[in-house]
Amino acid sequence: MIGIIGSMKIEIDGIIDRMEEKEETVISGITFAKGLVSGVETVVAICGTGKVSASVCTQTMIMKYAPDVIINTGVAGSLSENLHIGDIAISESMVQHDVDISELGYALGYLCELELVYLPVDPKAKKIMVECVENAGVNYEIGVIASGDQFISAQAKKDAIKSNFNAIACEMEGGSIAQTCYMNQTPFCIIRAISDEANGEASIDYTIFASKAAKNAINITLEFIKKFNAENSEQE
Repeated sequence: MIGIIGSMKIEIDGIIDRMEEKEETVISGITFAKGLVSGVETVVAICGTGKVSASVCTQTMIMKYAPDVIINTGVAGSLSENLHIGDIAISESMVQHDVDISELGYALGYLCELELVYLPVDPKAKKIMVECVENAGVNYEIGVIASGDQFISAQAKKDAIKSNFNAIACEMEGGSIAQTCYMNQTPFCIIRAISDEANGEASIDYTIFASKAAKNAINITLEFIKKFNAENSEQE
């Protein structure tokens, strides 16, 4: 089974629309839709905005459905000169840029219980995701994606996140999804379509382009579902 998490309807509606034999279960106010997408057993959920909601959704999905891999799809602000609106950021690792216990001598983003700053994605899932993006002919970059409970729209904040973590994109849920998966030993990967440049124009760009960008991520995620399942079947 493949688990798909998005924070908003526009980030997953295109996947749910393809779902057959759909069954819905509501847990902690989150609706989990389980069924077949391209013949592949899949569970999809809208987690809501921010890291806490994303963690609740991810932990529930793992405990209820035990997916083989979890994909977080959606939109993000660009921190890279190589990524522009509609392009794709694929996670090499995830970081939470708003975790700060540096006054105690730790690095920014350091997660004490895991003794990590960067949470590595599943290499197999990343490889398949890259193949799907390349087949789609969409410009992309692989790197660190940074999460925090803030919509980034100030150049100074954008520059700080990029400088501190060498991140290529920023958003609000992926880091906590990554942490929850890591703690449960569940493979994961994060894909984000660029909706804005995370600068002074971010709020305007996001309003205009978020839905269009989300469709790019949805289409690639749909291809991932088929390809991941095919490769798993070959290995069995």
